[in-house]
Amino acid sequence: MTEPLLAVENLCVDFATRSGPVRVLNDVSFTLAPGETLGIVGESGCGKSMTSLAVMGLVPRPNGRIASGRILFRGEDLVRAPARRMRQIRGAAISMIFQEPMTSLNPIFTVGRQIAEAIRLHEDVSKAEVRNRVVDVLGRVGIPDPARRADEYPHQLSGGMRQRVMIAMALVCRPQILIADEPTTALDVTVQAQILDLILRLQQEENTAVILISHDMGVISQVSDRVMVMYAGRAIEKGPCRDVVEASAHPYTRGLIACIPDIDRTERMAESDRLPTIPGIVPDLRALGETCAFAPRCALADAACEAWKVAPIRLDDAHVAACRKAARGIVA
Repeated sequence: MTEPLLAVENLCVDFATRSGPVRVLNDVSFTLAPGETLGIVGESGCGKSMTSLAVMGLVPRPNGRIASGRILFRGEDLVRAPARRMRQIRGAAISMIFQEPMTSLNPIFTVGRQIAEAIRLHEDVSKAEVRNRVVDVLGRVGIPDPARRADEYPHQLSGGMRQRVMIAMALVCRPQILIADEPTTALDVTVQAQILDLILRLQQEENTAVILISHDMGVISQVSDRVMVMYAGRAIEKGPCRDVVEASAHPYTRGLIACIPDIDRTERMAESDRLPTIPGIVPDLRALGETCAFAPRCALADAACEAWKVAPIRLDDAHVAACRKAARGIVA
């Protein structure tokens, strides 16, 4: 069997707080192959972005730390890699598109200079070559008149163009893994579709592995090969996209899918009807134990669920869910 490009094994991340350590990621594991798209989905606060920051070696310090687990990139454990080695990998072999381009881009430097910085940090090339590559990558991500736009500042660009600049910055060193953290947040639907199409097209051209993070199950289901659903710092369901979407085994996954707007259904709804929602809120991580964190919000939960120690249940070779009722075939 071919070794995966990235393998995250039993990853746990803790944060120090005034009331003691809080576990924000609990036993998260997944793999990623070259050219594959892994979708990570869940509500805000479930651990999606923290998972990506751990892979990038950017867990906020001094309060945050990786308590246990391994992050293997081509067999090298990044958890134990020194800071100098992580600087070599970050931005070159593994790149990330951050959530909000207006806060991620520096307002006092041109976008071309900010893209060029990634090249200068990782490669020894001439100033002219840097300029050519900056203009080229801006053109590849669909920015018109890239030579002129390279000399403009972030505030001179639209939201969609700023997001394209972020993608250009992440791709300019041709990474093997691209992490896209909510890349379509705050963009209108048309621009969202353009950005997703752009990421997938560039992925195919370079055979880049992509981790796509979103709270939108509709987006994830359209573009992912495999899906990992997260809740309260745990991966509660994982598997091929079709299995997770069409044969969901965890009630939380089913709730996320039910919340996807359906044009045909909404046209038939009366004015008094409401779109489906998942009742309740994400629990306080400080109060979590080893039992099912979703039980207080789950319509199928019983007393046994609230006492059941969470464990992954293998439904077939590739499909795993952490629900005791799914294991017994009760979730229908």
